[in-house]
Amino acid sequence: MSYNHYSKGAVVSFLHQYVAGLQPPRAPGAAEAGYRRFIIAPRPGAGLTWASARRISPHGLIACDWRHRGNEFTPTMEVLPGTQSEIRLPVSGPMTAGLGAHTYTVALPPPEG
Repeated sequence: MSYNHYSKGAVVSFLHQYVAGLQPPRAPGAAEAGYRRFIIAPRPGAGLTWASARRISPHGLIACDWRHRGNEFTPTMEVLPGTQSEIRLPVSGPMTAGLGAHTYTVALPPPEG
């Protein structure tokens, strides 16, 4: 029996949830089943300068792309009709975002490397 499929899936899950920040529904009140409410919490670091991820939900495609250039961290998120997202950026408190594309620019130290 091979466990390679599980290990690859675990890596992809980590990249989606922690690097790109597409958090699945899990904590009561923080998110809801079916991605009606969800969390986007991108985390730059480890020398990465960009990430991009997509997740198909019952409401459509959820997306988060980010770039880290110099002192600027710029994530763009897509929130679908009939859904609501809690946005968690590295240097600010949680924000609520409704329908549409949302782009933020925040100051962060330059990426390592």
